[in-house]
Amino acid sequence: MKNRAIKTISVFLILAVFAGMAMASSSSGSSSDSSTKTTTAEKEDKETEEKDSETTKETTTESETEETSESDAALTLGSTFEFNDLEITVGDSIKFVKIKNQFSDHKKDKIIKVPLHITNLKDEAHGLNMFYVKCFGSKGTEVDEVGTYFKDGLFDSGDIRPGKSQDLSIYMVYDGDGEYYVSFDAWSDTKEVKIDVKYTKK
Repeated sequence: MKNRAIKTISVFLILAVFAGMAMASSSSGSSSDSSTKTTTAEKEDKETEEKDSETTKETTTESETEETSESDAALTLGSTFEFNDLEITVGDSIKFVKIKNQFSDHKKDKIIKVPLHITNLKDEAHGLNMFYVKCFGSKGTEVDEVGTYFKDGLFDSGDIRPGKSQDLSIYMVYDGDGEYYVSFDAWSDTKEVKIDVKYTKK
């Protein structure tokens, strides 16, 4: 009787041990599956973030490239641009002229004439301020703007009524063949026009 009880207890203990092992195995499997699922989800989220980051970088790079290419596209003869509430169109060609004033320091110099067509975009009278314009010659140094000797020069330009236009010219001293620049600078608004100059004797 005593031996039977012992055997019965032993059987229960063995069954309890196997049940415990089965539960531990099941819990370990569930934990492993859960961990695997979590790791996979984290990996997918990381890949998605990396793809989004790459897409953002590509978009930013394309935008920067577009802005750079626009800013690098030099204004030149024939260009139209806005400056200080004015629309300015540069003439398609330049001319060489002389100053017909015996008292001018530049009476013997060749003068480059650059035509401009200017439209006032403001709702009040407004014009191109001659002090906003500087000219740079083929050597990269500033050359004189001598429009004061010509009727259509900047000095006598005056204001323009809203929406109206005016034809003017910039007159700068020639100092040799090369690249010339006309700079329009109103502090917060700047533009630069590049002009390739080559003098041909007539």
